[in-house]
Amino acid sequence: GEGFWYYDHRIVPWIVSPESQNQAAKSIYRKRGWWDNPVLMDEIKKIQDFCENVVDKEYTNHNDVLVVYDTESFYYRRWINQFSEEYMLLKSLAEYGASYDCIYEKDLDKCDTASYKCIIFANCHKVDKVMMQKHKKLSEKSFVIMLNCYGYCDGESLSEENISEASGIRMKKTEATHFVSDNQEIELKREFAPFFEIVDKDAEPVAYYDNGKVSAAVKGNTAYSQIPFLTREVAEILLKRAGVHSWCDSGEPVMTGFGYMAINCQKEGARTVYIPGHEPLKLETEGYETVIYDIKKGERI
Repeated sequence: GEGFWYYDHRIVPWIVSPESQNQAAKSIYRKRGWWDNPVLMDEIKKIQDFCENVVDKEYTNHNDVLVVYDTESFYYRRWINQFSEEYMLLKSLAEYGASYDCIYEKDLDKCDTASYKCIIFANCHKVDKVMMQKHKKLSEKSFVIMLNCYGYCDGESLSEENISEASGIRMKKTEATHFVSDNQEIELKREFAPFFEIVDKDAEPVAYYDNGKVSAAVKGNTAYSQIPFLTREVAEILLKRAGVHSWCDSGEPVMTGFGYMAINCQKEGARTVYIPGHEPLKLETEGYETVIYDIKKGERI
């Protein structure tokens, strides 16, 4: 269900390859684009050849993590610029080396959720009774992580009881001002209020507030964390608990599918690649390239 296109970004005129034959390439008023660049055209041909080789194959999913976003919840929250904070969740997945899919909550029934080892509810602030039962059933086969006021709203009210019932973990509001993780104190931004501390004696603490109260915990096959993303430390604890595979140790984004694994290598240097069923592979790169591996063969292509 995804598309692919080549985009000529005309508003960054200083990013022009020295091989470009277009004299107007550095002008923001140019109309001709970059497609006369032989280096880019050669790269496009390689991508096109690769895509034609897989486009008719049946899709094979290798992702361990499913990230769930709820469109309805946007209508129940304040209009604030917190979306960039939520994208930090995807950064923490990359830092762990996980490959993941994203889905809307309303499409969960169309998905084989049992194929995922970990399901993360990123922004499900509004959870009604029907959603609640559906989500709780997911924890029978997958490890479920709930973030940032999951279930605080049931569609009609806002309460501690709502969030405790939806998550299955008892909570109450806290006056803490910082979240402690990765050997640092992270400020709890007012935009994400209210904040809750976990007071469930059956929950195993994973992270704390600056006042010593529990900010993230695991209970059975579910976990709750108050902030809208996972820090590197908390992500490692929870994703390992879920059995999520780490494909690479560089902290760069990983994509898998169709029997292939790709790493977006931004940084120059060495990294180690871990393909299931094969010995660890050493990868050297000058950076700014996407490296693709055949998962079955354990080879770079």
